[in-house]
Amino acid sequence: MGASFTNVQVHTGSLGPEQARAAVIAALRAWAAGQGLHELSDDDRLLERDVHRTIVVGPITDGLWIAVFDENTEDQRHEDLIDLTRRMSRIAGAAVGVLDQHSDMLGLWLAQDGELVDEFRSQQVPGDADRWRDVLINGATSQQLRKVLDTNVAFAEDLLPDLAPLFGWDGLCTAGYHYLEPGLERHDPAAFTILDLRYASDPLADRRGSGLPVLVPSTSFPLVRVAVGGEIGAFIVMFQSTGGASEGLGVVIWGPGLDLLDLEGVRLASKPGEDPQEFELLHSVATEDSTPLRYVEIPDFPIPRGISDTTYDPALGLSYRRTLEAQYAACISVSLVGRGAQTGTGPLYIGVTPSANRGDGQTSFTAQVSVS
Repeated sequence: MGASFTNVQVHTGSLGPEQARAAVIAALRAWAAGQGLHELSDDDRLLERDVHRTIVVGPITDGLWIAVFDENTEDQRHEDLIDLTRRMSRIAGAAVGVLDQHSDMLGLWLAQDGELVDEFRSQQVPGDADRWRDVLINGATSQQLRKVLDTNVAFAEDLLPDLAPLFGWDGLCTAGYHYLEPGLERHDPAAFTILDLRYASDPLADRRGSGLPVLVPSTSFPLVRVAVGGEIGAFIVMFQSTGGASEGLGVVIWGPGLDLLDLEGVRLASKPGEDPQEFELLHSVATEDSTPLRYVEIPDFPIPRGISDTTYDPALGLSYRRTLEAQYAACISVSLVGRGAQTGTGPLYIGVTPSANRGDGQTSFTAQVSVS
């Protein structure tokens, strides 16, 4: 997978650069208010309330353009970028939406006075270079633009260094909301304006879990690969909470793969990124009719309020990344503490049970152990 980023280059037209930039910020704030979004207040930040959307306005540069970076357009939905480009073009007459899609396709959309005038998508839509004449710098021609647009490149973004001088763009044309750091090298970070926005109501309200706690398997890598005597590493199982918040968790591990490992304990975290807590695994009392297993009960372990949706589809008004972060925040991670004991392969079953809903809330994940 290659690079993916978006930005909108807003032409300053006949406005002075300070006036144009102030108009961009004012237009974004007015649009956000119309969408039910408001900027985070000091109280919001003190209470650590969630940000639902962030838009960044770039600094004044030597050229006639102001860069805008919207995290939601980073989801690569063309219509979102076109809409932002059209709105920004009303400020001083023109704007260009820039999209790099996995380094396979570069898209450029030209809007003037709120209307889409032309589009270019490499190897898909050639565009009409003559329609871009008004936004080229003095001395640049539509023939020069056509020549660059027709260039075959290995990576779509490689067209931008040759396009930028024709428009008068700076290095920010090769950046996106998630790729801003490289674009900051030539600019003072304080010169950027960050609009952190949130809705009055929770966009994920209809997905928030309630009632008794319920856990389901989430995204996990199923292979436990370790050498004899080597420590188990790089193995984490994720379980997503889909019900209400609760306390108390049981973990049980069993299966043929258990004989291949010398397990000492498990590390648990109530959400990814938090420092895990380590717990010792106890041995079950073995009988002829029972399956050997290891287990631990943690009465006060927090189970977060869940997200009932497990599809990773973005919620209305949220970017894919923010939706994913909310879903991951509803997860519990389990990793193993121990070493490889003897060579072989076999399945290992990892089960989790919320103490408050042992019957219907439990689930398990099957891993494959490989000890060499």
